Amino acid sequence: MLSTLSVREYEPIIIGNRFSKQEKIITRQQANLIEKFEIKQGKSIFKWGSNKVTPQQWVGVFGTSDFQIEVLPKLSLDNIENIRRNLIYMLTVAKEVPLRVQDIGRMDTTKAPILECFIRIFIDKLSNAIKTGILHEYRVIEENAFFLKGKLIVPHQIRKNLLNRNRFYVSYDEFTSNNILNRILKATIVKLIKYSSSSQNIKILNSLSTYFENINELEFSVTDLNKTQLPRTASKCYKEIFEMCKVFWKDEIPNLQGGSSQLFGILFDMNVLYEKFVQNLLIGNRELLFEGREFKTNQLQNYRYLLRDQNEHGAFKLKPDICIMNKGSGEVDSIIDTKWKILNSNKKNLGISQNDVYQMYAYAREYKCGKVTLLYPQNEEIPFTMPIYSNKNYIHNSIEVRVKTLNLNYKLPHEIDLILEQLKQVVEG
Repeated sequence: MLSTLSVREYEPIIIGNRFSKQEKIITRQQANLIEKFEIKQGKSIFKWGSNKVTPQQWVGVFGTSDFQIEVLPKLSLDNIENIRRNLIYMLTVAKEVPLRVQDIGRMDTTKAPILECFIRIFIDKLSNAIKTGILHEYRVIEENAFFLKGKLIVPHQIRKNLLNRNRFYVSYDEFTSNNILNRILKATIVKLIKYSSSSQNIKILNSLSTYFENINELEFSVTDLNKTQLPRTASKCYKEIFEMCKVFWKDEIPNLQGGSSQLFGILFDMNVLYEKFVQNLLIGNRELLFEGREFKTNQLQNYRYLLRDQNEHGAFKLKPDICIMNKGSGEVDSIIDTKWKILNSNKKNLGISQNDVYQMYAYAREYKCGKVTLLYPQNEEIPFTMPIYSNKNYIHNSIEVRVKTLNLNYKLPHEIDLILEQLKQVVEG
């Protein structure tokens, strides 16, 4: 049974002579595999030292069939189980994984790493879907057959069988289970059996695999996921399962060593996750939080450019996360930008990036908005209300850059109302 080492963002992992999940140690060989995985991904997932490796802002799980590393957000919660549950809730709200809030209640985050939680949901959904049998669909078959069935294709019959009266070039519909979705499902089951650390999950996955014995998973390719169109006969349940499959193949890197060893990963950028989490909370609770005012996220609004070149082409795109507008005039009253970074009271300006402040100042000038807010996650040492930085020399209006924090250290989803109360204060300024 493989072992899972759990760490938080920016928590060092020692590179030593043995693997120890308790002491946060991996071997040099494992470190080399991780480095190759990072290079293939083209992402700065780790900061490397001579005898240690430190996860950056990417969270999730990655590893081989022999070991796994689970990276969780750097929250101030007192135990890893609550951090894991909060991460899954954030992923659900942000629509980074195809789960529903009620799915989280069925997860046992006390013992199971995040991968096993996802596998359990996949198992439950697939077990429910195949109660009536696996998915079949009609597929058009063309072949040079020994007997006539379906439709005779006359041009092909003349060209191929003019002198052979024992063959018929025909086209017919076959009701088959050997379709792309079932190939994806079987390949996913095989993959999860290899990487699961739960004997119970492996047992159920092996049982589910018997439904797909006649399906050839070797015909499946990871590239199929992005171009696959599900059959019209696919139910909503199968569509959800298909989206879960995409998560499991999200960061697949095959054949790193030219052999059978593979590294897999399910990784999420906390910068993107935090932004989408806040935006979707605002969208889902607009009546409570905005009370008649309008707002747009960067997923919906039209972006602007800071400058234009000599040909009047826009340069240096401006795309704030959230714009809050006056309902009557439509003018932007305030702007909120999320930043996933833990502020530090021991650093100059709390460690706030100078580039982030410049960016907010550019938003304020271009959108003629006097109030802009940088919204960071809260460290338990830093109060919710932060200093307000201002420039009153701007000719059109004074500009205020406000720094605020959002406390995510509640037990989610049960205490989500406490986060919504904070967001309401941020929106109201």
